[in-house]
Amino acid sequence: MPQLDKQGRQLLKLLVDLLPSADPDRPEILITYTQVHDRLGLRILPGTRTAGQSLQAQGLNLLGGWTRDKGTPGITGLIINADGENKGMPGSGFWKLYGKKGTEWDWFREEIHRCKNYDWSPYLIASDVLRPLSLVQIMPSGEEGKRQLKEVWKIARKGDLRLEALKDNKNRYEGIYKCEACSFGDDSEGLFDVHHIVPLAVGHRKSTVADLLVLCPTCHRIAHCKGEHVLKPLPLLEIRAWLEVHRS
Repeated sequence: MPQLDKQGRQLLKLLVDLLPSADPDRPEILITYTQVHDRLGLRILPGTRTAGQSLQAQGLNLLGGWTRDKGTPGITGLIINADGENKGMPGSGFWKLYGKKGTEWDWFREEIHRCKNYDWSPYLIASDVLRPLSLVQIMPSGEEGKRQLKEVWKIARKGDLRLEALKDNKNRYEGIYKCEACSFGDDSEGLFDVHHIVPLAVGHRKSTVADLLVLCPTCHRIAHCKGEHVLKPLPLLEIRAWLEVHRS
């Protein structure tokens, strides 16, 4: 008799947790092969074309054989096809395992009821309790952090003009910096951006403090993202109007 490995036990645990709500007459509340594959945090194995095929090699076949040989109810029948001719029914492998035909619906219904009434606790191990999938498991990943040498053109900025704009802003607002659009204020200079009313990308010119606005990062992004185009950001009064509409 095959012994359940960790993958088989985790699959069993997942299916046992589904039993209270399982209803063979309502396949929409059962679980599909893809959903099980994702819940277990598995990767599609090389050489397999579907989540079902990948799942078979990562615990499903082992659990199916174990339940049949041990004489327990066919709990793997909780996993159903999401589409195709056999939508809402277990895959062909489940029926073959028990020597049944996919049309023997009364047998299947009885098997699910047996699963719901069966005591699975002797076969569940505390360490196999499924934990919520981490972002590392379910999100795409990529290599980062390498040092790269790049040569780029950069628009020249006059740094002391930025400092003068911040100093002027602080003096006008009694010793704190304040966003001129939303009025957010704080004494930390790093929380504020200096925005060019006419973008530097328009071309070479001489700028003064009057050509700059002190904005919080959010309002700075609103100015550029909601403007007519990249060279025509949203004017200050229109930023305030946009905020007024979207605050309500």
